[in-house]
Amino acid sequence: MIRFIEVGNQVLDDARYFSWWCTVTDRYLEFNGEQMWETWHEFTIDLHCEHLTNVHAGLSSRAEYVDLGSRLLGLYPKYRKNREGEK
Repeated sequence: MIRFIEVGNQVLDDARYFSWWCTVTDRYLEFNGEQMWETWHEFTIDLHCEHLTNVHAGLSSRAEYVDLGSRLLGLYPKYRKNREGEK
């Protein structure tokens, strides 16, 4: 199971970072070498880069990343979506 983690401003005072925690592996998920992001848009860039790297290496399919992106978007809190939409 994957959990959304609100990291908050523990990294930088004005930033509100988030991460994804995998309860199966007890590790933070990593995409394109990153484990936390400030916005959904920032996250999708890293997810896309990870997808391109793995597809070219033959490690995964496009469908797997579309499914994962949809799944994570469903876990992404509405208050963050609203706040990011206001920027």
